Amino acid sequence: MPKWSNWSGWVKSNPAVIAKPDTEDALIKAMAAAPGQVRVAGSGHSFTGLCATDATLIDLSRLKGLIDLDRTKQEATFWAGTPIHEMTQELYERGYGLINQGDIDRQTISGAVSTGTHGTGIDLCAFPSMVRAVQLIVPGGEVIKASPAENSDVFEAARLSLGSLGVISQITLAVQPAYKLVERGWTMPLADCFNAIEALKTATRHFEFFWFPYADDVICKSLDITDEPAKPPRDHDRGRTASAEEKRVRAMFDLTARVPILSAPVTRYMTHQAKKGSMQRHAKSGSSVRWSHEAFPSPRNIKFNEMEWALPAEVGLDALREVVAHIRQKSVRVAFPLEFRFVAADDIWLSPFNGRDSVTIAVHQYYKQNYEGLFDACETIFRSYEGRPHWGKLHRATEPDFARMYPDWLYFQQVRRMVDPEGRMLNTHLSTIFGDKPYDPASGANIN
Repeated sequence: MPKWSNWSGWVKSNPAVIAKPDTEDALIKAMAAAPGQVRVAGSGHSFTGLCATDATLIDLSRLKGLIDLDRTKQEATFWAGTPIHEMTQELYERGYGLINQGDIDRQTISGAVSTGTHGTGIDLCAFPSMVRAVQLIVPGGEVIKASPAENSDVFEAARLSLGSLGVISQITLAVQPAYKLVERGWTMPLADCFNAIEALKTATRHFEFFWFPYADDVICKSLDITDEPAKPPRDHDRGRTASAEEKRVRAMFDLTARVPILSAPVTRYMTHQAKKGSMQRHAKSGSSVRWSHEAFPSPRNIKFNEMEWALPAEVGLDALREVVAHIRQKSVRVAFPLEFRFVAADDIWLSPFNGRDSVTIAVHQYYKQNYEGLFDACETIFRSYEGRPHWGKLHRATEPDFARMYPDWLYFQQVRRMVDPEGRMLNTHLSTIFGDKPYDPASGANIN
C-alpha cells in the first residue's frame, strides 16, 4: 500500500492511490478518474493533516517549471508543483525575482500560496497577494481559469484555499526585476530590542528577531535592498546536506531531548554563541550581499514541528512576553527560539492578515520531543489576543473559531461549496475547518 508522510514525519497516511502527473492532461485524467476523496500534496512542508488521505493523493512534484514570463506585466506563470528554490532560480536567470519570500524555499509554489506562506516586512504581504491568475482542476476533471477578470469569485477564493477547491495546475505571480539584499545579524538585550522595535521594523525592508525563551538577549536579522556587489551565485540546490554548524546544533537538540532539564542552559549557550557570530547563519556578525533568492532562505536540515499565529501588530510584543513568561514559570523544555516577524495587511478572504497589519510568532519543538503541552498553552495565549493560526502549522481551531476570526468566511464557504458541492476535496482535517463532511462514495451523499 502506498505511504505518504510530511516533512517532519509526524503526519502519515496510506493513500489507496498516489497519482504523480507530469502534464496537465495527466492531472485532468487523474482528477476525472478519482472515485471519491481527493487530496493534493506539494513538498509536505505543512505540519497539519492537510494532505492526509486514504483515498486519492495527487502528488505535484513532477508538474513543475516555467510556462511563461510576461516582461511587460512583470508576471510569471509556473506549473503548480514547482519548488520555490527552482522557481526563483529560473526567474533569476531571466533577470527577475519574487517580491518577497519566507525563510524556507523547499515548498512548492502552489502549497506556499494555498497555506498563506509569508516572509517579513511591514510593507510586504504574504505569498497569496502576489497571485494574478490560477488554473484550477476540480473533481471530475473540469478546468477553471480564474483571475480578477474571469471567474473572479473563484479567483478570490483560490488565492488561499488549502486545496479545498480543487488542484491548482498553473499559477501566475507578480514578479519584479532581480535585486540584491544585504544581510545583517546581531544580538541585543531583550529590553533594548523591545524599546526600539518601532525604529527597528522601519529601518530596513525586512526585520525579524529570534528569542530563546531562557535567554536575556535576542538575535536580530535584517535584509535591505542594496547596489553593493553580490557574492558569486551558489549551487541552487545547496543546503540539502547538513553543515558542520547544523550538526552541532542538532547534537545539542538531541541532548535536550534526552535530558530535558538541560533546555535552559543549552539555549542560553546558543544565544551566547550567537553573540560571538559562530552559530546559525542569521546570527553571524557583519554583513553579506546576495541576490534575493539566495538571501531569503536558510537551510532546514534539523526537523521540528511548528505552530505560528498572526496577531494584530499592536499586541504582538505583549503576547510574546506572556508566552515566554509561561515557558519560564512552568519550566517548559524547549530548545528552539521563538521567531517574531511582521506582515502587511491584505484583503484575501482566508488570509491570517486579512484587514490588519500583523506580527507572527512562531513556536517550534524538536521533532523528537512532544509538542502538545507547549503548543496548547501558546495557542490559549494567542487566542486571547485575537490571533489567527497559520494554515499549514499546528493548531486546534475549528469551523466555529474561523467563522468568528474571518470577516469573509461565508464568502469563501459559498464559493467552495459551489466549486466542490460534494466535498470531494475534503479530508478529516479540512472537515474540522469547514464544518462539512467529506464525500462518501459508498452512499454518494452530497454535502447539504
